Order: sequence, then structure tokens, then C-alpha cells
Amino acid sequence: MMHWPPVKTEQAHRDLSDRDTETLLLKAASALQRLDPNCGRGEWTTIGMALHSVDSGDDGFTLFHEWSSQATNGGYRGEKDVRRQWDSYRVKRGGTSILSLFKLARGKGWIDPIPDYVQDIEADDGHSKALGLPGPGIERPTIYVSNDNIHTVISEMEQAMLTQGLPIFQRAGKLVRVSRDDESAPIIKAVDDRFLLPAVSESAIFVRKKGEKSRTVEPPDKAIRSYLGLSGQWKVPTLKGVITCPTLDKSGNLVARPGYDPATRLWLEWEGGV
Repeated sequence: MMHWPPVKTEQAHRDLSDRDTETLLLKAASALQRLDPNCGRGEWTTIGMALHSVDSGDDGFTLFHEWSSQATNGGYRGEKDVRRQWDSYRVKRGGTSILSLFKLARGKGWIDPIPDYVQDIEADDGHSKALGLPGPGIERPTIYVSNDNIHTVISEMEQAMLTQGLPIFQRAGKLVRVSRDDESAPIIKAVDDRFLLPAVSESAIFVRKKGEKSRTVEPPDKAIRSYLGLSGQWKVPTLKGVITCPTLDKSGNLVARPGYDPATRLWLEWEGGV
């Protein structure tokens, strides 16, 4: 049974002490000074997810929002937009970590003010067991974008989503996800481009080549919109419904692990899960 992580995680890394979190945020604040808030949406999303991986609470969000609000090219769409994207990020083993932000900053000449705080931080792709960060996982694939390969981009984009195990499903001809209502009850919500963009950005690295030069870009809007319209052609799993307590499948097997169960095509949202 495949177990996908909950859509929203209240505490990102339970093994991170307050001191660890504070130190990593200080390092991140220093690194952000080297990064341009006028960057593309893809890089912006990566930076947000990197900060979220350390602190998904108010301190992490404040740092991300204050940096984002310095954009002067119209990319900053207000605090509500930043908050919406922030709340869509998920902690996932092998996903984007704070080292993604540090790597971007080093490329812009950043010098780590606390270089010895995490020993061998890059030895395992930047995930330190001592800090409670996720261990090495599935590497994000690189998808090359051009004006004439949109169908290839869409195919590789979906494959990346499946490989990374994103909790996105199909139901009644729509892409959906599991979320929560105002009373924290689990509900099924339609996936739109505002949710799909950061989810896809988390699954793969999009690169556009021009001559001998390459640059990281955000997923093409055309690919996002086209994929949303491919009803009946998606390869993502089918979601029949959400249950809030264990149940038995048709074979009499107990479904008790939170997350998606491929056999029943049900999502179990249960705090007492095993």
C-alpha cells in the first residue's frame, strides 16, 4: 500500500530544535540578500519551499513574504498570494530542502556566515540527520522547455508528478486533491493552476536552453493549462472518496494506514493511523 504524506503538515521537522531552526533561518536571511525577488516564478517557488522545509510557521512565512515583497517587476501579487502558495507547500522526504536556497545564493556569490554549523551538509545532498532534515530521496528530473515541445513537456511533467508521489488525483473528470475546510474536516477540492504550478515546480526542474546557455524557468503556463484540460487522459490515480476511520476492503483486508490506498482508491484521513 502506497502511503503519501498528508496535504498539509503542521510541524515540518519535529526533530529540529528551536536553536537549529533559528540558525538555519539566520543563514537563509543572509542568503536571500544575494537573491533577486524579481526572479521567475519557478525559482521563487523553490525558494519558498526551501524556507518552508525549515519553518512552516510564522517566522518562515514572514521571511519569505518580506523578501518577495521587494519585487519591482510586478511579480509580487500581495500577501494573500504569497500565503496561498506557502500553504500549498508540503514537507516530503527527498523534496526541496533549505540547501536548494543555499545553492542558488552561492551561485550569486553568497558566503555562508556560519559555514561549520552543519558538518558535511552537502555530503548527502544537503539533508542532515543531525538536524532532522529529510534523508536523500528521489532526485527531481530536469525537463527541457522549448516553444515546440509542449506535448513532451506535459508528458514528462506528469511522469515527474507520479514519480514524486504528489497527492493529486482524478475524480469525475477533474483533477482533485484532499484538503480541509474551515472546521479542519477533510474535503475533496478541485486542482486549479494556482495549486498545480507550485506542485509541478516541486516535482521537476524546468530548464530553457538558448544556444550554449541554460537557465531555470517556471513550468510553462501553456503546459499547466493544457494538462488541466486532459480529462480522460490523465495517468494520476483515481480518488473515490475520503474516509476518516479504518475500513475493510472487498477482500477483508484492513485499510488503516493514513493516505491513499490504491486497492480501494480511498484516502484515509485518520490521526490514529499506523
